[in-house]
Amino acid sequence: MAEEGEVEEQPPNVVCSGKVRVSCQLDAIWTLLLDSIEYPILYDSNIARVRSLEREADEKGVKRRMTTIINPKHVILHTVEITPPVPKEEMPRPVSAPGLDPENPISIEELGTIFNKIDVNANGVIDKKEIIALLEQPDEETKAFCQGNHALTVLLNVDTWKLAFEAMDSAATFKGRKDGIISWPEFRAFFIPTEPIVNGTITWHVEKMGPVESEMEPCPGTITFTVKEVDEGVIEYIMATKIRAPEPPVDFSKPWVKKNAAAFKGLVEKIAFLCPSFGKGWELYSQAVHHRIVKKAKEFNFMQSELARSPSALGYYSRSPTPGIRDGFSPYPDKREGSPPPGGQRCQSSMN
Repeated sequence: MAEEGEVEEQPPNVVCSGKVRVSCQLDAIWTLLLDSIEYPILYDSNIARVRSLEREADEKGVKRRMTTIINPKHVILHTVEITPPVPKEEMPRPVSAPGLDPENPISIEELGTIFNKIDVNANGVIDKKEIIALLEQPDEETKAFCQGNHALTVLLNVDTWKLAFEAMDSAATFKGRKDGIISWPEFRAFFIPTEPIVNGTITWHVEKMGPVESEMEPCPGTITFTVKEVDEGVIEYIMATKIRAPEPPVDFSKPWVKKNAAAFKGLVEKIAFLCPSFGKGWELYSQAVHHRIVKKAKEFNFMQSELARSPSALGYYSRSPTPGIRDGFSPYPDKREGSPPPGGQRCQSSMN
């Protein structure tokens, strides 16, 4: 309940997202996403018009603007915030268990068994009382299992369990928040540390929107464009909206958000195929070359799957009765079985 004089904040009612994965380098897709701030119409066919209202003093980048989209027909007043990806080597490393042996990793199943044995009240978290109970009356099976892996013995050592508990308690999993209990994600991250996820985000902080500029109303919320490296050479692109709009809320899902994600994936795949080195880190990179590659990618079409499986059908010719011969993909044979020898010798021999 909001106190007297305060306005109760209402939850967003325009919530949708489009998520795709594409094989490319993070530098390539982030370079494209940055360029889409200055030239959004080049990347999003649903954007009809943009008008910059404010730019940064130093780098002259867009800070506030008016964007008009086609479907659904709307004008959006928003600011632009850029959060670039932090290099993986500069990101904080996850805290891992002392004595963790990379040659003898602990499986998720084994770790889950130990977690459940320590969590005697089965509430999904481990507190200090449960650790102390394990130290005072250790279960022989648990004790034997833990002693088989040096990283796990920290939990059964009177001198080290407190340090281990403090290290597990949200050291990195929940951005340093310490709450005095250890959840399963924290427990797992301590014994099976994972590589930090690199991501970059461009956020539109929406102020107002409406069908036309004269009918715009306050609509607090965000439209975010995020790129995330989920694996080596595999990038996840997400466009998401969380906006509080007047009732009835506008539908951004299929006509814009999901369509944007699919189209951006297609463009990135074509550029990665045409220019694998594309990105700001490329020695030949310039904005002029960047836009020429984007233009070329838009005109480029991958071979249809039917044609790719059947080279003899390329160009919509009928299928050759002898695939692989004289179809433009295989060298012309010097001599085919049953064909007459050069110089008409076959005719001469028949006459003799």
